[in-house]
Amino acid sequence: MPTTTAAAKAYRQNIKARARNTGVKNKLKKFQVRLRKALTAKNKAEATLVVKEYSRALDKAAQKKVISRNTAGRKKSRLAAALRRA
Repeated sequence: MPTTTAAAKAYRQNIKARARNTGVKNKLKKFQVRLRKALTAKNKAEATLVVKEYSRALDKAAQKKVISRNTAGRKKSRLAAALRRA
């Protein structure tokens, strides 16, 4: 357990941030699953819609520092490539 009051506060903040970040990351993973299903079903209209929503979610996660900007950019680039291949 934390020794100082500052450490205790940092610990409480960490718990809240972890819960918030976990929710955002789970949402991103659900988008990945939806996109994979749409691409394997050759449903390009659905895949295009999911890519648009997923890109927006990646940008918001990067803006809130849940993931880095470079990670968001890399994933968006790969999404676009996967959509072009489909």
